[in-house]
Amino acid sequence: MKQNSRLDFAQARSLIIGELSSAGITNPLLEADMILSSLLCVTRAYLYTHPEKILPGTFQRSLSGILSRRKQREPLQYILGFTEFYGYRISVGHGCLIPRPETELLVEYALEKLGGDYFLDWGTGSGCISVAMLKEKTSASCMSVDMSSLALSWAWKNMKSHCLIDRCLLWHSSSLQDMPVEDLSLDLIVSNPPYVKSDVIEDLMPEVQIFEPRIALDGGHDGLSLCFQLLGWCARKLKRDAYVLVEIGGPDQAEILKNHQFPGLYLEDIINDLSNIPRMLSWRRV
Repeated sequence: MKQNSRLDFAQARSLIIGELSSAGITNPLLEADMILSSLLCVTRAYLYTHPEKILPGTFQRSLSGILSRRKQREPLQYILGFTEFYGYRISVGHGCLIPRPETELLVEYALEKLGGDYFLDWGTGSGCISVAMLKEKTSASCMSVDMSSLALSWAWKNMKSHCLIDRCLLWHSSSLQDMPVEDLSLDLIVSNPPYVKSDVIEDLMPEVQIFEPRIALDGGHDGLSLCFQLLGWCARKLKRDAYVLVEIGGPDQAEILKNHQFPGLYLEDIINDLSNIPRMLSWRRV
């Protein structure tokens, strides 16, 4: 990108689209709008209604840096430092999984099933699920757990920026047995655990395979190793008639879990996402 050229918004947008397209980015138009909106602190609508506005020279230098990183297939969310999740801005970067839109379905059902005020978010990552639930239900509090200290640093940042740090206990642990959770104390357990099969991670798109933490992706040979650990542990921690909700990777995993009996739990529902793919299972404590 030439630093001495003076680009207006429309020209800058066209340039970004061309650069991203040549690098194999699948949605260059959307990403161009996201980059410019973030750089200029304006809405997408403003970009479209003010195409003649000149992009300041300092922004052009920043834009060159962003494009250089994105063409290496670094996730745009990491480059910008944030993503949107359930209507809230979530800070993200290296070391935490980028929240997916599908997980908003998990939040929606978790809020519906949260009968009391205290829940456990197991495998919290960036803390996006906890943030959304605490913001939506102001009487609630939670314990947010992750085995990655780096991921928890992002969760802490998000709790602090959303003024939720006093309602959330962040806990670093790789073992369910290490968590300070009393029996029959939880009103809900919600989890988006690693559920990608180990042998397919190398086939994922570069943004995921190279940049996102493997610890947040790898669910073992069938993608369910951590899910089975959680479901074998949670019944004695849940109150009677409380729920555990788990995000999964698709129909094969839903079939495996559907045919397995977990002590103290009754499988109540399998929920499909907007693409009609099984995305979440809910069990009730009996």
